[in-house]
Amino acid sequence: MKGEKEEETHNDEIEEIIKRMDILEMKVSELEKKIEELREKINEIENVFGRSKEASGKIEQINMLLDKLRNKGYLKESEDLARVKDKDFVADRIKKLGAIEVIGTKDRYLIYPRKWKEFLEKLSSISDSDPSSAAEKIGDLKELFFELLKEGLIYFDAKNRKWKSIS
Repeated sequence: MKGEKEEETHNDEIEEIIKRMDILEMKVSELEKKIEELREKINEIENVFGRSKEASGKIEQINMLLDKLRNKGYLKESEDLARVKDKDFVADRIKKLGAIEVIGTKDRYLIYPRKWKEFLEKLSSISDSDPSSAAEKIGDLKELFFELLKEGLIYFDAKNRKWKSIS
């Protein structure tokens, strides 16, 4: 009898241990699920943070380009946007802020609106067919004059004796 009672006690203890192990296994399983959910949320947060950091970088880049646009009067895509990853996105943003886009055969130019208006007014008032002389009369945008001339976007109309813009 004593042996049977001890065996029952051991069986009861073993069953109790098994029950506890089952409970622990369920808790571990629940913890694993929660850890996986947390990992997913952390990944989402990192993605959002990464996107906002990327957007912040683009905003900085656009602001620098806007300053250059104001100072220089124009931006040439192959030079001024050379290090920009998404040139079309940046160019569209700058255009939405008022820049004039002039597309040539080899390059794209973003021109400060007031400077473009001044450029066209000066251009139409020049009757000298010599490009060097005309560029000097254009003033601070003479580089743009030569760029657009090279692209075939401006020309001298010999009949009317005036410089004209195609765009």
